[in-house]
Amino acid sequence: MSSYLLRLIFRHSLLLLAICAVGVVGAQTVTFHFNPPDGVSYLETTRHTTTEKRGDAAPDVEVVEIKTRVVMHKTPTGYTMVSTPITRTHLRNGHPQHSPSDVLWPKLILTYTLDAHGSATMIRGYDALPKLVRTLYPAEKARALLAATNTRALETRELAAWNLHLREFEGRSAPIGGGWTVDILAPLPSGLEAPARVTAHFVERTLHEGVSCVRIKLTQVGDPATLTASMNADMRNGVTPRQSAELPRVARLTVIGTGERLIDPGTLLLHQCTTTHTTTMQLLVPHRGTVTVVTVEKQESSYRFAQGAHAAK
Repeated sequence: MSSYLLRLIFRHSLLLLAICAVGVVGAQTVTFHFNPPDGVSYLETTRHTTTEKRGDAAPDVEVVEIKTRVVMHKTPTGYTMVSTPITRTHLRNGHPQHSPSDVLWPKLILTYTLDAHGSATMIRGYDALPKLVRTLYPAEKARALLAATNTRALETRELAAWNLHLREFEGRSAPIGGGWTVDILAPLPSGLEAPARVTAHFVERTLHEGVSCVRIKLTQVGDPATLTASMNADMRNGVTPRQSAELPRVARLTVIGTGERLIDPGTLLLHQCTTTHTTTMQLLVPHRGTVTVVTVEKQESSYRFAQGAHAAK
């Protein structure tokens, strides 16, 4: 599975470690519950744009857009949720990009088993990857792809992303005008993580396509000293002192995130979601001096519901 798909999965959620409610006296209180109507169906369109600029060089821009059909049905113990791929496009600096997963991705249908509160207990679909790979690719290519694919890790990551996003809201209450603060582990450019703090502000109740939703604004800030130390340690993990001396050293690393969600508190169904993360890294490069790398990742998700199927009955 391609790395940018894993980034999309990770960026979709704000991982919860600790919550401190912030109250507003006399404000309307909203309580969130997972309760989608039986048979709810929507088309999710997610556009992920990554812009990286190194020093004075021209920016490198990667755009991935994915469309997925999602259908939920009630069961005696909760829900089943089926996610079916529709289309995917991948551009780098305006040019179409192709990868081995282009053939595989449209056939990867995922079925989630959810309990009554919406927590995912199992995902079927990743277990079919080995057979799909052997069917779709020549033997040598199939062996190489399977050697680089850990289906259990993919399932574990997807379960964690869904459940941690759900637990951010399920059963919790917040006043309009108030919010809460969340301590998370935020991804570094290396793919590892460092502590950061996210503040959610519940701006207003608003009507969106006939559904009463809550607009939530998000901000994320990491401590620059912690981020810088973590990144330097990550870059030098497992290398010799001689190799370390030739590696760039991070002089300063900052990560700032902003976002907005439009969510139906009575169903926990998202209706819009936008997040932007800006990472600024000042590198001391041997024999070259200081180089500043700025990476901006923006994800925009929209949800088009089947007529009359987006509100709890």
